[in-house]
Amino acid sequence: MKYNKPNTCIPPSTQYLLFINKMAYNNVTILITTTTLLLTLLINTIITNANKLHQGTKPNIVVMFVDDLGYGDVGFINPETKETPLIDAIAKKSLVLTDFHAGASVCTPSRAALLTGRLGLRTGINKNFGPTSLYGLSINETTIPEYLGKYGGYYTGGMGKWHLGMHAPYHPSYRFDYYLGIPYSLDMGCTDNPGANLPPVEKCPKGENTIIFNKKKTIENAINYDDAPPAPDSRVALPLFESYRNCSGRTCNEDIIQQPVDLTTVTDYYINNTKTIILNAQKEKKPFFIYLPFSHVHVPLATDPKFTNTSARGNVFGDVLMELDHAVHSVVETVEELAGKGNTLIIFTADNGPWNSKCDLAGSQAQFLGKWQETHGGGGGTGKFTLWEGGHREPFFAYWPGKIKPRIDHTTIGSTFDFLPTFLSLAGISLPTDRSFDGVSLEKVFFADDDVHSNNNESPPLLREFLFHSEIVVGTLNAMRYKDLKLFFRSYPAVDCHGRSKKGITHGFDTPLVFNLTADPAESNPITIHPDILLKCQNAYKEKLHDIQNTPYSIPSYATGGFYDGPCCDKDRPVCRCKWD
Repeated sequence: MKYNKPNTCIPPSTQYLLFINKMAYNNVTILITTTTLLLTLLINTIITNANKLHQGTKPNIVVMFVDDLGYGDVGFINPETKETPLIDAIAKKSLVLTDFHAGASVCTPSRAALLTGRLGLRTGINKNFGPTSLYGLSINETTIPEYLGKYGGYYTGGMGKWHLGMHAPYHPSYRFDYYLGIPYSLDMGCTDNPGANLPPVEKCPKGENTIIFNKKKTIENAINYDDAPPAPDSRVALPLFESYRNCSGRTCNEDIIQQPVDLTTVTDYYINNTKTIILNAQKEKKPFFIYLPFSHVHVPLATDPKFTNTSARGNVFGDVLMELDHAVHSVVETVEELAGKGNTLIIFTADNGPWNSKCDLAGSQAQFLGKWQETHGGGGGTGKFTLWEGGHREPFFAYWPGKIKPRIDHTTIGSTFDFLPTFLSLAGISLPTDRSFDGVSLEKVFFADDDVHSNNNESPPLLREFLFHSEIVVGTLNAMRYKDLKLFFRSYPAVDCHGRSKKGITHGFDTPLVFNLTADPAESNPITIHPDILLKCQNAYKEKLHDIQNTPYSIPSYATGGFYDGPCCDKDRPVCRCKWD
């Protein structure tokens, strides 16, 4: 694992003072220097206090991050969706951004992008970790809860799907004060109530172990793919961890409270333990940050029986949406009951679009269908895994009664990269200067004057001109936004419901495939753009790559191990079952 040496950044005012000190040949110069320094410190103190006065009390922050949710899977975006009335009611009291994007189009990279505010080319996270991964997100990468906890005095809690490493020091308990959840995707381990998937999955085996693993392979000696033993895949039961700061033991297995996890009750754990986090924060007299990455609506799909056959669409996917709707509403109710209304910023969005190969077990991309892929690209899916809009455009609302006024913003291009700079600013924390970030603060959009949004003669505040989309596995920036325009330097599909997929098509840096998303959200008909606009986009792309190559970045390990390196609360039982279960 490597990490470049951080750049040293000295503010211009300090550089000037150092220069004066160096040139001080007499007492007069020294006196002037000292006076200037004191004056600078006084001005900085006044500015800092003014900022604190403007910001007021540090807000509590809750981020609900749904798994595999399509853009059209919520009613506040798509009226045809009837399964989310409670979420829709919250969205009506919120700021809704209709042009909002996940930082990647698959699970692990998308989570790394949100928590670090950095592209995969910087973090090295461009593909998923699995149930036998030995490492995780580099410890050189600092996450939102770490910044808020260390510099903002926050109590931090994570609940739900982590997918960024499960062993010390990559386990989520090394990033949060409290963690409750599943270390990776629901299809990366077996359960006793497996739910619906394509192809169908079997229950966890019981009885003697039927798989032979190499016991000699451990975290210490399985350092690369070639040296790793066979993966146990779904033969090892899906675990549920509960940990406080820094999990117990090297593998953190002592913190497993249920294995296999019961998919029909796990959502209640998250709802109930929202209260635990808030009460812990209040006991310590701290504001709280809660990161809640739901396992909904990722396959296999299973719900509490009370939601079975309750959805308008009459299938298990609709039932899972109904349970998600209940969960989101319950978390908001708990927050407002314990922390009061108006003290907490609550954000709702998702990690990537629907998994097309799962057919009716996956959701809706609404109008963002990537039609060019079907008509000219040879077919295939245009949701999860891809750079088409359906792969990364997600529903978004920010709910903060009394602070953020309800409205729908169709102009702002937002991204999960923006969460880190936004939250740090709200907490009064300066953005670190030892690395580069790819997001911008959403504050001027959150708190924009209503007149700006209602007066047709004025435009909403411009958050960004450019947004870059990275291809999975390699992380190459093969698509980008410039205002309403979407440029593809390379396009490719995922596997669709019929099992079809095609190779990607390289369009080239000088001849990108271009769509106007305002006029053509389905990405059907390419357009030709003015050479000056193309040059502007090319220059922005080059500047981004130059910054990535010349500022700190991480190189994580994707090495894997075997059964005895995996999450297991009882090594004597073949799929790992907690003794009390």
